[in-house]
Amino acid sequence: MMGLTETPAPEAGSADRLRNARYVATCYLEHHPGVYHDVFDEMRGLFPKEADPGLLAAAALYTPVVHVRPAEWRIERGFGHDVFRLLMETTYDPALGPQDRLAAMTERLPMLSDRGLILQVAALKAYFEQDVYLHSRVCPDGDLDYCRWLEGVLTSLSDICPELAARTGRMLAFYLRRRADAPFGGERSAGMAGWVRSIFTPGN
Repeated sequence: MMGLTETPAPEAGSADRLRNARYVATCYLEHHPGVYHDVFDEMRGLFPKEADPGLLAAAALYTPVVHVRPAEWRIERGFGHDVFRLLMETTYDPALGPQDRLAAMTERLPMLSDRGLILQVAALKAYFEQDVYLHSRVCPDGDLDYCRWLEGVLTSLSDICPELAARTGRMLAFYLRRRADAPFGGERSAGMAGWVRSIFTPGN
């Protein structure tokens, strides 16, 4: 069975490279059955008609390392440069700050194919909490701006998957409540948790 470090033989064309990416991802999932299947199963449930299982496997594999920079070389090596670039462009651009990133994503969303939208949702679904954590470590006073950026992205995707937006909002509020209970969190995080809950409450 092929591992991540064993790249398939190169084939011509983007379709072939995507097929290789799906194969690598599927092999990885077979070797790590308890790691990403929850992400894969949820995405498969969210996109029962549009998504092909191989693509979702590739998205599920990629999602946990969207924000972990040292692992990006492995994704490019396993998926190929074209696939890597597609994933990066449709999920996370590290050169953009929160405001610029929101503007870029908002502009890009109408132009994305079904494949791009699936990958976008995959990135937002799985490890956003890690990104909130890293962002708060780097810029602890920017949490509110970051939450508003996340709200904007999820709102942009609400027509595609309203259940995902609501569930992610609840998870983010839970994360902020945990921060409020911590010694460094306090009243500000508790207030933010309430603000996030209000965003994703039906009727607001």
